[in-house]
Amino acid sequence: MQIKPLRSMVGSYGKIRKGIEATVDDHIAQQLVRRGVAVPVQTGEGAKQASARPSKDARHGGRTGGGKQSSSLPGGQASKASRSTR
Repeated sequence: MQIKPLRSMVGSYGKIRKGIEATVDDHIAQQLVRRGVAVPVQTGEGAKQASARPSKDARHGGRTGGGKQSSSLPGGQASKASRSTR
């Protein structure tokens, strides 16, 4: 079975680098996938249909801090009296 490790690993299957596809025995591949340290790689028809990049809808994350205020003060900035005059 083809897998793509999420981190570099060493075991009875040999040495596998992070992100490099490798072929390992089915039972070992299933264990690694179950533990969350690798993902299965689609082969054959499934690989042809899958796109290389996820669609915009499937992507997670985004702008960080978009809804945050820049300061804890109500106006978002320090008052004029507390600003430095330099």
